[in-house]
Amino acid sequence: MWKALAIFCILAFLVLITMAVINMVRKTGSAKRMLMYAVVSLVLAIVGANIDVNSKETVKPQAYEVEDVPPYSIADEQSDKSQRHLRITTSASEESDLRKIVLDIRNKYQTDEAVWLFIHEPDKNPNGKGFGTLIATARFGNTELGTAAAGTKSIEDYFFEKK
Repeated sequence: MWKALAIFCILAFLVLITMAVINMVRKTGSAKRMLMYAVVSLVLAIVGANIDVNSKETVKPQAYEVEDVPPYSIADEQSDKSQRHLRITTSASEESDLRKIVLDIRNKYQTDEAVWLFIHEPDKNPNGKGFGTLIATARFGNTELGTAAAGTKSIEDYFFEKK
């Protein structure tokens, strides 16, 4: 939205400057008013452009120390512009091991705004299609917008639920 406002204000600035020059040549007396409006629209364009840039500001990636991560594999991965949904399979079943996996995934996907993680047991189906039983879910955000989407209170927090 701010980007659109900035573009509109730049166009208004160009039109108003042109009209001010025309009014100076015609000596109609409204050139000062047109120049004042042009300056206001230029200031709004600069403010709008800066707000758009600052709204996507991210926090420096924080590496989470994780030792002895149990083996896991990514079975399915879907993403859109800023969010990622991962389904992983692992034979680990202890909550502490599952939390280690979540932190390891968090280290690897710090560029996404928000990550949803679904942890499954390995598939016991002989044809290998699908996932095993869902054993845990987790979600976290890496930016302020991502924390709002994931429902966490801060960037350092993450939501974890063992089924």
